[in-house]
Amino acid sequence: EEEEEGEEEEESQSQADEETTVAQELQAVKHMMGFTGFTAEDVLDLLGEVSREGMISEFHWFQAVSNMCAFNTLEGEDDRMDEALLFAEKIFNSLATLYPTIITETNERLVNYSLLLSTITILCDSPVEDKMFTAFMMLSDSTMGTRLNSDLSDPDEVTTFASVSNVTDYFRGVFALLCAVSPTVQELTSSMNLTPDAMAVATLQCTMAQNELTYLPDRGFNLDQFSALAWTCMDNM
Repeated sequence: EEEEEGEEEEESQSQADEETTVAQELQAVKHMMGFTGFTAEDVLDLLGEVSREGMISEFHWFQAVSNMCAFNTLEGEDDRMDEALLFAEKIFNSLATLYPTIITETNERLVNYSLLLSTITILCDSPVEDKMFTAFMMLSDSTMGTRLNSDLSDPDEVTTFASVSNVTDYFRGVFALLCAVSPTVQELTSSMNLTPDAMAVATLQCTMAQNELTYLPDRGFNLDQFSALAWTCMDNM
């Protein structure tokens, strides 16, 4: 019994160390890319200005990261911009493999603006609640998001829902981003022989079971349900 308890404690400590390491790696990426000081709303405004028809180009994504990085770069950090743009490229490439991508006549890649922004909120300098709210509103404003009257007797009372498809894409995007920038997550997915996509779907199913969440397939998740899922997901990272 004592031996089993010892093994459980070691496993729990190992998981806690992994969580700390991932958080530290994400914090370092956030700093390097210049997200420090930029809230989710700031980034929404910054990228919203250059998005077109619900899409954002790789060039404008790089431009936004360059502007944030330049704003936060201190004297002596000569290599910071190169590293920031390298992370930006890794993130864009990882999301472009998941999200609807358009290649223009000039060979420029465009990805879905709402899905990109909902994913990168995890890097923004905002309270977790604000990140979740921004991500949720982006997901509910995407193609499959829905707004339905929660009380038909009061037409002014509206409940917003994010579709199951969009919430699943959010989890897929977050894990793809983490796998792109976190050596710890890369090692974890490799050791478990799982793609970020498969890990995201499994995590979503697990967090739904943990929170005993039910939903209407034609509506999806409301903000409270999405927040519960996101909180549990972060606790399990």
